[in-house]
Amino acid sequence: MFPIYIFEQNSVVKFSEGEIILENESVQKKYPINTVSHLVVFGNITITTPVIKEFLKTDRDIFFLGENGDYIGEINSITGKNTNLKIEQYKKFLNEDFKLDFSKLIVLGKIANSRRNLQLLQRNKGVNLQYILDEIEKIKNNVNFAKSPEELLGIEGLASRKYFEGFGKLFENEVFSFSGRNKFPPKDEVNSMLSFGYTLLAQLVGGAIRQVGLDPFLGFFHKIDFGRKSLVYDMMEEFRYSIDGMVLGLVSRSIVLPEQFRKESDGRILMNREAIKSLIRAFHTKFAQKYDYPGQEKQVSFYDIIIKQQRNLRDLIYEKVNTYTPFKF
Repeated sequence: MFPIYIFEQNSVVKFSEGEIILENESVQKKYPINTVSHLVVFGNITITTPVIKEFLKTDRDIFFLGENGDYIGEINSITGKNTNLKIEQYKKFLNEDFKLDFSKLIVLGKIANSRRNLQLLQRNKGVNLQYILDEIEKIKNNVNFAKSPEELLGIEGLASRKYFEGFGKLFENEVFSFSGRNKFPPKDEVNSMLSFGYTLLAQLVGGAIRQVGLDPFLGFFHKIDFGRKSLVYDMMEEFRYSIDGMVLGLVSRSIVLPEQFRKESDGRILMNREAIKSLIRAFHTKFAQKYDYPGQEKQVSFYDIIIKQQRNLRDLIYEKVNTYTPFKF
């Protein structure tokens, strides 16, 4: 299944006889409902009641974004039906040893994939980042010695800053520059693209978490807060690297251009519709690609890998397995 992204303003989305129907002044498109994972609409799009009912009934999400990609809200049947699983999830949340051990696995997976990503990208760009790769490896070796969530968070933050230091050096001969991660709001073009890419990733991960019956608001590594989907942030970590490489590729191939961005009065850098479409096309291409996955004879898509990883977490919470293994590319 794949998401549908709708940009054309004043479009109307309908549901009839098992199909999602997209209508606007120039076109009518139909998508079988069993091929649609979720719906993402940008700006002024009308979603009819039958569509909302069908998506709620089948546990599919509808995300609302502004024309420039700003997150506005979503519609989903967030309550879920698997009460027993949620009780077990809450028990694990109250188990400090479980939380710390699982968080270490998440951080180790994130750092390993980030380092591997930087290693491959430096070869493509002809840049030597070995000293940064060595520093990241040293930081990674400290993860299992963390005695508290706060200490682990500090280690993860240090590794992330070092990673983005190296990532920025890959832009030295590009039309865009990158001097470090910033957000809320993003203050340069690369950070604007990264934030939007992470938003798309969060939609996929959040949908997969709900699909297996877990509570997206109750994470183990990221602190819980009102309205914050902490578990989504936890389970995104091992996949974040994929967004970073995707953004660099769009810049290096001149698919996104400086004139496709504008600066708002509050300092935000926003993408126009063409830049957003380019990111979504790249995102869809990336996550539709197939990869080796443990225990599978055939390669599976990134979409399927994300769902499988949530099932693995579910099995860990049910104590059907002894540990969780982050995806490593």
